Amino acid sequence: MERRFRSGELLGVDNVTTKSGWDTPLFNRARNTFYLSQVVDCCWAISGPKELKVLDHVGEPVLALRNGDWIGQGAGYAGYRLVSGVQLSDIAVGCSRPLMILSEAEPGRILCATPEGLLWLARGRGGKFEVSEEMRLYIGGFVCSFVGQDLNHVYLTLSDARRQVYLAVVQKHS
Repeated sequence: MERRFRSGELLGVDNVTTKSGWDTPLFNRARNTFYLSQVVDCCWAISGPKELKVLDHVGEPVLALRNGDWIGQGAGYAGYRLVSGVQLSDIAVGCSRPLMILSEAEPGRILCATPEGLLWLARGRGGKFEVSEEMRLYIGGFVCSFVGQDLNHVYLTLSDARRQVYLAVVQKHS
């Protein structure tokens, strides 16, 4: 469930959220912490009224994962960076091709939109995210957001060249 915040509103969240704008904090439910962009590739970690610290070189918070890790999109570097506690690691595929992280579709698997369609990232050897599955979509439009999935289908919102938005049901490859 996603909830959007007004600048400065930091209370009343019941689920992991994705980031939607510069002043929108990212809430990490597993760590009970808000992350709020500060400047360029730094952000604030706010875990209580007097518990505030600056995190450098982490990027702008984009997605909180269920295990407490989170992903930042950098201005000082290309692509995305996984923040796991105090350890930082770049998501290599995000540096070599254009990605838009949509959601953690299932625990440990991140769903991304690419110009060609969809891409799932999963942790490989050494805990780094690697491409685990790819689905080309020939839709003549762009993937806007992930709605959900079941065993046989992925549900997305798509936008066409006229900026009209559609709910799409895409059958998974067998």
